[in-house]
Amino acid sequence: MAKVTAPLFGFSASGKLANSLVYMKWKGINDVRQYVIPANPKTEDQNTQRGYMTSALTAWHAAGFIEADLTAWDRYAGTLSKIMSGFNAFVKKNIEALVASKVFQVLVNADFSSVTTTAGTVVFDIAAEGTTYLHVGTSKTAFPDSYLGVFSTDHVTFTLAGNTASTKYYCYAQNTEGTDIGRTGIYDFITPAA
Repeated sequence: MAKVTAPLFGFSASGKLANSLVYMKWKGINDVRQYVIPANPKTEDQNTQRGYMTSALTAWHAAGFIEADLTAWDRYAGTLSKIMSGFNAFVKKNIEALVASKVFQVLVNADFSSVTTTAGTVVFDIAAEGTTYLHVGTSKTAFPDSYLGVFSTDHVTFTLAGNTASTKYYCYAQNTEGTDIGRTGIYDFITPAA
């Protein structure tokens, strides 16, 4: 039902009138258009893209994210040029991998408990082996140090060196092997005092 704030065709109206007219405000201008049912040709390309989206959504729900993982994805999304949530950033990365015919490896459950003043290890859960690096820096946008991970059964371990005491670090893990690709959001951790 159309809602009119003054006589019809006077000031403004919004909504659908029967199945013939749609009243709306578009870019600040009152507008009326013919009601048209949107086309849905279900082309092969559309179905492929919908499949990518379904796969990405399934991966998000099946990932087993903990609160730190969700915060890391939100922090990563905050560094991107477009405004989006961590969920959107994850879906975007997942779809990019699928379009490139790669398997998106999800890394979750970061463990920073053994990081010490000068060294330590960081562990992520991961489903499959691959060449995975941990990129570390003191800024959310610059990661000058990289550490190669060592895969073992269902997790990957990175051995850090050269930490500074009482310093906040940011990091993300990225898998770049052949048919696999993956990354995490941006985590933060603080090294203990000396």
